[in-house]
Amino acid sequence: MSGRAGRRGIDDRGVCISSTAKMMVKRSADCLNSAFHLSYNMLLNQLRCKDGDPENLLRNSFYQFQADRAIPDLERQMKVLQEERDPIHIEEEDSLENYYSLLEQYKDLKMDAYTLELEAEVAKLKEINHELLKKQEEMMENNQYFVGVLRSYLVMVKTNLFQTKASMRGV
Repeated sequence: MSGRAGRRGIDDRGVCISSTAKMMVKRSADCLNSAFHLSYNMLLNQLRCKDGDPENLLRNSFYQFQADRAIPDLERQMKVLQEERDPIHIEEEDSLENYYSLLEQYKDLKMDAYTLELEAEVAKLKEINHELLKKQEEMMENNQYFVGVLRSYLVMVKTNLFQTKASMRGV
């Protein structure tokens, strides 16, 4: 018995179990797919061990088994698709090839034009930066000139102050 009814003695036949078992027998099995993903850590752990062989690990994995098992179906699908492709005749195939090559050239030229635009912008920015550096140097020179003028003014003020003090003492 399963569930609450079975434990309490209400369901004495076990309908729940028999219906579940019937579904399991009649239904097809769920598809089982490998979730194996090789990581760097797994490779390093394999290489660290004395008997570790990463290639053997891959060869004997369920993922590889499923991949090998799928090869015949994939080959059949490829053969069918090739048989469908072979009779297809494209009119003016040369024109299409020419169009495709022109399209690729257009993409390349567009990328080149974009690159040239960026290079021109970079050149303008470098020129502006150079001009700003020149102006900064000029301002530094002007600042040094004004600092010199202020120092000489301070010396003059101090001299006048000492002279004024000396004349006041002498009065």
